[in-house]
Amino acid sequence: MARESTAVEVHAGDLSLSALRRIYERPVRVHLAGADRKRISAATALVDRIVAAGDAAYGINTGFGLLAQTRIPTGDLELLQQNLLLSHAAGVGEPLPDAVVHLLAASELRLECERAGVAQLDRKRTQVPMDPKKRHMQPQMREMLHLRFAQDSKADPAQLMQMVARQAKNGAQFTPQGVLKWPISAAGPAEIIAEAKALLESIETPARG
Repeated sequence: MARESTAVEVHAGDLSLSALRRIYERPVRVHLAGADRKRISAATALVDRIVAAGDAAYGINTGFGLLAQTRIPTGDLELLQQNLLLSHAAGVGEPLPDAVVHLLAASELRLECERAGVAQLDRKRTQVPMDPKKRHMQPQMREMLHLRFAQDSKADPAQLMQMVARQAKNGAQFTPQGVLKWPISAAGPAEIIAEAKALLESIETPARG
């Protein structure tokens, strides 16, 4: 029987060992504190203004180290930041335990949620809407991802509806409450996280610059 997930709120600069232990030991929903979300939004707006003004800002639209004087084209800024993260993601030694890998993957997933404007992501068994012509059949239940979008999300509703239309036969829904219910086919934790990440990456948000 699947264990119910609980919520853990984390605060910037105050991530305790007890919170990490809870994330490590059992399924949880990790939420970033509202005050920290506002600070991130303010920082994002500042970076957007810098990029829009065309001013040189180290590490934002320039290279690093010896390439500090090299300006990076606006269209390559997202790739620049991605490569920066990847360059710090290498490691040596014995492979990490599966639980730690899942913890790191969940953290990456949380970042994708922030980018896509998703306030909460859950995995639930959900009743699939029945075809009116098949009312006599038993309702079908299946594993689905539930993505609840934040009120200030910049995700394109039209694109979300197009996504739902393509997967409607598999039970995809977009509710008036701003919840995207998306069918998943994976079973294991790693596969589910990968499928959720792919879904989040497919959600379009306005480009910077």
